Amino acid sequence: MLDGIIQLTGKTGYIVRGNSLMVVYFLNDQDMVMVDSGEFRDPELIEFFDSQNLRVAAVINTHIHVDHVANNKAFIEHWGTMIYASARDLKTMRSKELIPLERGYHSPHYIEAVLREADYEITPILEGTEYVDIQGARFEIVDLPGHTYGHLGIITPDGVCCLGDAILSKFLVKNSRMPYFANVELSVESMKKIKTLEYPYYALAHRKIVRKEDMDALVDANIQLEYDIMDAVYNAIEGTEHMDVMGRKVLENMQFYRILNGKYAEPFEFTVKSRIYWLEKLGRVKILENIVYKSAV
Repeated sequence: MLDGIIQLTGKTGYIVRGNSLMVVYFLNDQDMVMVDSGEFRDPELIEFFDSQNLRVAAVINTHIHVDHVANNKAFIEHWGTMIYASARDLKTMRSKELIPLERGYHSPHYIEAVLREADYEITPILEGTEYVDIQGARFEIVDLPGHTYGHLGIITPDGVCCLGDAILSKFLVKNSRMPYFANVELSVESMKKIKTLEYPYYALAHRKIVRKEDMDALVDANIQLEYDIMDAVYNAIEGTEHMDVMGRKVLENMQFYRILNGKYAEPFEFTVKSRIYWLEKLGRVKILENIVYKSAV
């Protein structure tokens, strides 16, 4: 059952479907811009918009992961929707060589599945772009790399800041054992950047709207979670360990590996390795020839 569009500000509202919160901005009485398009193919969403004489003129993606782009193709086919996404993410998603290095997938059939997530026309947003203009409406762009290397923050013209997966909700901070980040160090830097932003509302991709007065504490909780996970990863290293086994070992220690199906085991092992590289940057471990040493050698 689709509950409709919940109004947030003058021209900005949002829709909750499954585990996704999608922000919509009204360009006029008919045309809308959506930030991300949902986690699953959703014909009911299209039917609802049609019943209200609405159309999605454009989608701006915070990043290209399947749970944020699932309706892009369907919108293109139905309305001729323009799709915008980070040029950095596009480069990764369209390269068999970069997907293992920046997404963590190595199995050929999973790489092919990732390639299909962006196999349609997308207008690239270059790094450092300040805004995207759609029918005269300016959507501010903020680079927030970490969850993916091209992750973006997108601000509607009336000041709703869409953060995608750059920040977890309070519920997810409490319940997440190993959030996925392509680069944890960059993610923490992006979290610190978010604290400098000044907008009345922040939309988190997984079912949460946060007011500015609550945002600093939530960012601090996200950062603390990453330091706590880094300590857990560090404590899992017993003297010396091979990088290729550390991902699974840490996930098993957290009793997390068994609930991952095959598709997600590879990227979550990859995100554990990202945390080990961050430990090395901080001087807590040394990595030589793919061997992790708990103390500097």
